[in-house]
Amino acid sequence: MNIIGYVMLGISIALMLVVIVLLVLVLKKKSNTPVNNNDSLILNDMNNQKNEIMRLVERNNSDAIARVEALSGYINQLTNRFDNFMINIDAKLENQRKDNNEAIAKMRLENSQEMEKMREVVDQ
Repeated sequence: MNIIGYVMLGISIALMLVVIVLLVLVLKKKSNTPVNNNDSLILNDMNNQKNEIMRLVERNNSDAIARVEALSGYINQLTNRFDNFMINIDAKLENQRKDNNEAIAKMRLENSQEMEKMREVVDQ
């Protein structure tokens, strides 16, 4: 899991803690006051909201994980393309170096032959 996954997990945990604190406060208040129909309706509504929040958090976590996996795949594709590009560039540079070395060797040979001809002319 990378940073996005950890952030989403942190948000999920924070939301769960908020819901738990709210439930504790409601239950504490409920234990201090007589039970009436409104309190049970409020508590039921809060439980429904908690369940909805939990469902949304799980869905967001799943979405974040899917995005992270997609990005990881894309990064792997780019890495492979870059590696292939570098291999191609290295091969072309090596071919260019060989061609340059062959051209230099040919020029040296031609120069040596020309110098030898000039010596022969000078000697005559």
